[in-house]
This record gives sequence, C-alpha cells and structure tokens, in this order.
Amino acid sequence: MKTMSYRTSEPRPKSLSPQRTIRKEKAEERKEKKKVEATLRRLVGSSEDTDQCELIYQIMSYIKELQQQLNEEEPSSVPADLDALFSSFSTVEPPQPIESDKENATVPAKTV
Repeated sequence: MKTMSYRTSEPRPKSLSPQRTIRKEKAEERKEKKKVEATLRRLVGSSEDTDQCELIYQIMSYIKELQQQLNEEEPSSVPADLDALFSSFSTVEPPQPIESDKENATVPAKTV
C-alpha cells in the first residue's frame, strides 16, 4: 500500500549561501559607515565633497577645541541659562541662629 505525503503549509527556511551572507554584511557595514560619516560631517560642519583625510583633520581639530573648552571652564561654574533660571525663583533663607544659641543648638530629629 502506498502512503501519500502532504505538503505542510510551513515555509521552508531559506538558507543563505556564504557569498550572499558576506555581501549582505558588507552592505550593512557600508550603510553604517555612511551613517557615521554623515553624523561626523554634521557635527564639524563639513560639506559632502570634503575628502576623508580633510574630514578626519576637521574632527581632530573639533575634539581639541572641545577639550580646550573643558579645560578653560571652572569646575563649579553654572551655565548662564541655569543661573538665570535659579535666580528667578524666590527663596526664603532659614533664620540664622544667634551666637549664644549656636553653642546650645541641637539638630531636631526628622519626623516621618
């Protein structure tokens, strides 16, 4: 007696040939490289017709400029925008203890 085999509705997995896989990976790498290069060009303000050597030089100059800015800033400096924002809030200073009270002062326990 002959048995009949039926096709299943599940699709067969496609196996990629090694060459096709390599080409796909290379295409993805090229795409990522162009994306990174475009981001770097935008950061340093470089045009599309600038060659890669000039782009690398501009990037190095940009990094040196950023490092100089970091070294020139005071470590506790507050940006002007934040300083203006903080000064716009009204704050009430806590009352200052009198000199004789400082000696006898105790810190009250916090209540929850």
